[in-house]
Amino acid sequence: MTAKPAKTAIEKAMETPAMRQYLETKKLYGDAILFFRMGDFYEMFFDDAVEASEILGITLTSRHKDADIPLAGVPWHAADFYIKKLLEAGRKVVVCEQSEAFDSVKKTMVRNVVRILTPGTVVEESSLNESRNNWLMSVFFKKKDAFFCWVDVSCGNVFYTVSTDVSASDLINLVAPREIILSEASSFVSGEVLDRDKFADWVPSAPAAEYLESLLGCTFDKCAYASLKQLLFYLDSLYFGNFPPLRLPVEWKNSDTASLDYKVACFLVCEALWRAGVS
Repeated sequence: MTAKPAKTAIEKAMETPAMRQYLETKKLYGDAILFFRMGDFYEMFFDDAVEASEILGITLTSRHKDADIPLAGVPWHAADFYIKKLLEAGRKVVVCEQSEAFDSVKKTMVRNVVRILTPGTVVEESSLNESRNNWLMSVFFKKKDAFFCWVDVSCGNVFYTVSTDVSASDLINLVAPREIILSEASSFVSGEVLDRDKFADWVPSAPAAEYLESLLGCTFDKCAYASLKQLLFYLDSLYFGNFPPLRLPVEWKNSDTASLDYKVACFLVCEALWRAGVS
């Protein structure tokens, strides 16, 4: 009978309860950097550790002495500072918190994802810029038209409009969203394409359902409504059905800003900064 080959150091390391728990959580959030609470630190492993060490300027080390598993960590009390830098770099961050309970089956501390932070949905003051809105934009495509809806979750303002491919880029530049979600891939705007299957199966949370119900008396294009629903679906998934209150959507028109194009808007912004003494 042939003996089984000895396990490598990495294989042994991966079998520890904490690492199994990490991998199970990471599998659910493959597009984000996972902050995994380990005692007084949030630790990151593998590609997350390598990328985070480059963005944050922190030390890259190894989880186990004999196993080449990249590791980077930040103190829990300084997490907001490091999360802000990752969001500014355009990354999504998932925070997996550790409780005091012990899981006797998995033989490790109980850990749960408590927050998913993205550049366009963050509401923490430490991650916001006081001088500008933090817009999350949704784009719903139908034929040659693009239906836009954007929200600043930190203050609850919601706007919508329709635009052709020609003017869409100017609108995006004018609004300057921190994050864009799309109904489908596009050649003129980049962003995260929503999972259509998950969207189709989405059951709105109580806050989302109440908001949708509040729109029954409103009259606006059904495609703009579809763009708005994309926003709610996205917020529902990030806030676990507990996102902050939103105001009723307001239609945005070019006439609201004297038909400013992007270059004119940029000029006025620069002039305002100059008058304020900002170089």
